[in-house]
Amino acid sequence: MDLKTDFIAKFQTRKVRSWRSSYKRVFGLTKSEIVTIDPSDFSVTNRFSYASIRHVRPSETSDEEFSFDVDGVGAMQFRCAFRGHLLTELLRLRAFYLLEMGAVDGSSTGGLFQARKHDHSGSRR
Repeated sequence: MDLKTDFIAKFQTRKVRSWRSSYKRVFGLTKSEIVTIDPSDFSVTNRFSYASIRHVRPSETSDEEFSFDVDGVGAMQFRCAFRGHLLTELLRLRAFYLLEMGAVDGSSTGGLFQARKHDHSGSRR
């Protein structure tokens, strides 16, 4: 692992695959990229610049799963008990990075996101 990487947040996750069993990953967020780490030997398994992330989507069927699309790689799905915190940090850091790189002008929202409203009884709309 690159010990010089300054992580802003790290989350324990499982990478979900439909054709194979899921496996553990540490999902690290830096100022400029997502880094996935194998927790068995702490080797970096993937690095994705925020500029290469196209879509970030929470699962509609699971409160712990989310997916994101990466240019040249495709969609990846993960499960995390703290999905809300992970996605909040990911989208916040991605927005700052794109603004810093001049990819957005600061007046746009950076995209549309699907959402569901939960009322006080826990039902979804």
